[in-house]
Amino acid sequence: MRAGFGAEVQFVEFDGLVVCAVAHGLEIGVDVEPYTRAKTIEEVAERFFSARELEQLEPLRGKSGGSAG
Repeated sequence: MRAGFGAEVQFVEFDGLVVCAVAHGLEIGVDVEPYTRAKTIEEVAERFFSARELEQLEPLRGKSGGSAG
C-alpha cells in the first residue's frame, strides 16, 4: 500500500502476530508463516530467493525443527 508521503507500507496479521514494514523508495513485501511449515518455506526459498537472501536465511536453518540444511 502506498502511503501519502511516498513510502511503501505493508501490514500482516497471522495467528496473533502483527508485522508492519515501512520503506521509502523501495517496494516491500511481508510474508508470515508458522514454524511448522519450515521445510516447505526452505524449499520455496531455494527456488525464489536471491543468493543474498539465501545467505541471510542460512543461520536460521534447523532452529525451527524443520530440515537442518
